[in-house]
Amino acid sequence: MNEGGRLLTLRGPPGVGKTALARAVVHRLSREGRRVRFASLARLDTRGAALAAIARAIGLSPRTANDAVVLERIVRQLDEGSLQLDEGSRTTLVLDEVDALRAEARSIVEDLLGEAADLSILVCARAPLGSPLEEVLALAPLPPRAATELLVDRAHQAAPERAIEPELAERLALRSGGLPLAIEIVAGWVAALGARETLAALSEGALALDALDHALDASWTLLGPAERGSFAALSVFRGSFDLEAARAVAASPQAAAHLATLVSASLVDVHDTIDGARYEMLEGVRAYASKKAKEEPAEQLDARARLARHLAAAARPRADLPSSWRRLAEERDDLVGAWEHAIDGDPRMALRLAVVLEPSLAAQGPPALHRKILERSIAASEAASLPDLGREHAAATIDLLFALGRLESLRGYHAASRAPFERGIALAERGSDGVRTAWLLAHLSRSLSALGRVEDAASLVARAREVCGRETDARLQATVEHALGGLHLASGQLDAAGEAYRRASSAARAAGAPRLEGVALLGSCRVHLARAGEANVEAAASTFAEARARFEVATDAFHLARLTAYEGGVALVRGNVDEAEERFARALDEVVLQDDIEGELEARLGLTLTAHARGDVRLAERRLDDFDLAARRTDDLGWGPRRAAAERTSSEAAPAASALTLALSRDGRSLELCSRAVDFGRRGPLRRILVALAERHHESPGRAMSVSEIRAAGWPDEKMLHESGTARVYMAIRRLRTLGLDPLLRTSDEGYALDTSVTVIWRDPA
Repeated sequence: MNEGGRLLTLRGPPGVGKTALARAVVHRLSREGRRVRFASLARLDTRGAALAAIARAIGLSPRTANDAVVLERIVRQLDEGSLQLDEGSRTTLVLDEVDALRAEARSIVEDLLGEAADLSILVCARAPLGSPLEEVLALAPLPPRAATELLVDRAHQAAPERAIEPELAERLALRSGGLPLAIEIVAGWVAALGARETLAALSEGALALDALDHALDASWTLLGPAERGSFAALSVFRGSFDLEAARAVAASPQAAAHLATLVSASLVDVHDTIDGARYEMLEGVRAYASKKAKEEPAEQLDARARLARHLAAAARPRADLPSSWRRLAEERDDLVGAWEHAIDGDPRMALRLAVVLEPSLAAQGPPALHRKILERSIAASEAASLPDLGREHAAATIDLLFALGRLESLRGYHAASRAPFERGIALAERGSDGVRTAWLLAHLSRSLSALGRVEDAASLVARAREVCGRETDARLQATVEHALGGLHLASGQLDAAGEAYRRASSAARAAGAPRLEGVALLGSCRVHLARAGEANVEAAASTFAEARARFEVATDAFHLARLTAYEGGVALVRGNVDEAEERFARALDEVVLQDDIEGELEARLGLTLTAHARGDVRLAERRLDDFDLAARRTDDLGWGPRRAAAERTSSEAAPAASALTLALSRDGRSLELCSRAVDFGRRGPLRRILVALAERHHESPGRAMSVSEIRAAGWPDEKMLHESGTARVYMAIRRLRTLGLDPLLRTSDEGYALDTSVTVIWRDPA
């Protein structure tokens, strides 16, 4: 409370810890010798019952049903108690769970504070009392890190012998919504069942946070029928939403008033953003509201349809505007849900939603979802017949064909990109859409150049530039000039390439398109690096910094990942081998998540060169083998000369190092590589994978373990999607390499194995 304040309300959603905090205050004040009384008003329904509960809390027996008499006796008791304390001291009265009697509680509190001069009151409620005397302290769920720490601490207290892997602890804390009550419940399950088993049971619905639901039941009973309907309808939102979206989904003329009630009751959270107020339900509250919605399945289906219509009807966002990116970030999950709702029944709506979603998917992935939405939306559009869909939706189909072609080409699948590009060009020319035609021609030219068809690529760029001369679209000009720069760079015409990239950057800047400007700046960086001299290296570093700033504005995870690999190249040229290796390794992790084969090859080639710079021929050879394995997935012919140069560099390095010795215990916790200790900490999956690789090496040197075998070793008995399991295995192998085991590991078509030159020494018996 502020100086002189006498009424403080702890406000927050069920399970956030209001009562626990209030009891902690009681304990602390009591230890300081202060007079504190605690009264719960839970399950009371009249002013008289509340007064009686307060009377009993301060040591009185009401002995009458006359509210005025009971109030007078409470005040007298409080005053007499205050006289026994030091001058200036106050009695603190804590009133818990007042929500069912909010109006009555306010009048009682104001009466008590008006009559008892040395009284302070602490209230626990889901909504403020609304008294002019009141100060409100809003309690929010714990942030992810604090929630994870609390869960681990509580589980350890209950079962000290159980260790929780950090990844599992984070996922369990997320499922708990950051609510201390839910965390306490989940921690108890972890202590009894184990972390992995608890997470699986929660995912399958075998365990439910019933205690949190019981707490929410009290809030539900305080809502009117119409407010309950709005509360249940709003559960269809997966992320945050604005007032306009809430009105559309609730479909009630009183939707704004209902939303205000839900915010006041701490069932919906509100936060201010640069673009206005946004609302959101905590995960536990959303799950509860969804259960209520399922009691009326037809209404729940209608709410989903209303949300899809609302999102599809919104103005198409400008992909390069920061406000558009903020909106896409807030609405992304709901857009995906709306698309899933529409794809099988309404191709028009699904097509519109896919166009709105595409910029976010292009920049942030995941690639599998991106490809799925593009391919299914295009198929639905074509099955519905373009003439029936109209000109607007024909343009949307062209845009999605372009996006699919770009998705393939950016990730190194240039032959696969041709079909969607060429289909898009045909549709655009049929509709006399010159801008879209030129856009597609420019991107198709890059794929043809990568496939070695340089003359055909140059012809397409020339056609695109002709269109640019007739149009005033600066974004199109930037794209076409970037394609021209790529052709010049591939043919070694560095001056011409630099000029084209500068024109592309200028046009993108004029269009207010930071992401497109960042792409053009990357081209300029590559020109600088292709030129010798310290001045060009510094120019490249400066330009990379500019590009990073542009991609960060657009939250473009795809290009930020690839940019990290390019930055590793600058560090390597400067002679900072440690920094270069760190950047290449980090880039490799990031580009793999983006399914960016071009970025992966850039990072792998860089790692090969850092091994050469250290004089480690063995490691350089292994990394070049990894590069070759990855290079099979792209048809870009430009990687051949770069690979040959790296091989020549490696062949000139010093003689190979001596044989490697790996000493480890059967549980993988004790590990030394060539007498150097390696710290695995609490990395359970990595330990299990390494032990499995060592055992296979002992049984059959050189025989690889498949991805499925490694997945089973690292995460035994855990069910997961094939894509998820493959990604986990890949990331685990990457982590083993970065922990210092890169010289030991060999990659092949069959999977992964320890190198045949490795000697494994077991530190304890089998």
